[in-house]
Amino acid sequence: HGRSDWVENHLVYPMIGYQIWNLLASCCMNEFRGVQMIVHHVLTGSLAYFGLYPYVHFQGLFFFGLTEITNVPLTFVDFFKQFKDYAELYPNLYSASRMVFGVSFIVLRLIMWPYRCYGFWKDSLHLLISGEAHSNFVVGFFLMANILLTGLQFLWGKEIVKAVMGMKKDS
Repeated sequence: HGRSDWVENHLVYPMIGYQIWNLLASCCMNEFRGVQMIVHHVLTGSLAYFGLYPYVHFQGLFFFGLTEITNVPLTFVDFFKQFKDYAELYPNLYSASRMVFGVSFIVLRLIMWPYRCYGFWKDSLHLLISGEAHSNFVVGFFLMANILLTGLQFLWGKEIVKAVMGMKKDS
């Protein structure tokens, strides 16, 4: 509920820019265009903006920080998908990128995410019930977005678990 200059400057503002970029990429590039991706980027960008009110700066360390680590190996996976010649030249790097992305997504977004959501919901509901929220709209928006984003995580996670299990069988 409190404000952190560090979170605002190192997580919130970069997340706003990152989500604007991703939204534009999703709208302009066929391979990234899809309702799920557009909804994800609009929601996440809006959450980052509403983080300026301030809200969830402590939880932002996890939701805007730690979980985004999964995007590092995903960037390599997307690169190799776009430039297939490099995937053929560096098959071990491509395979490792896919495995690191899959495992990090499972650990951070399918296991740790729901656990962290419990505390987030508990704190958010307390703010609403006690009347201590800076903005009931912002708290409500975060709760609604959390439901939608968690659903997307599980939807994508199902596919990622299948892919990781398939990779293990192929090894």
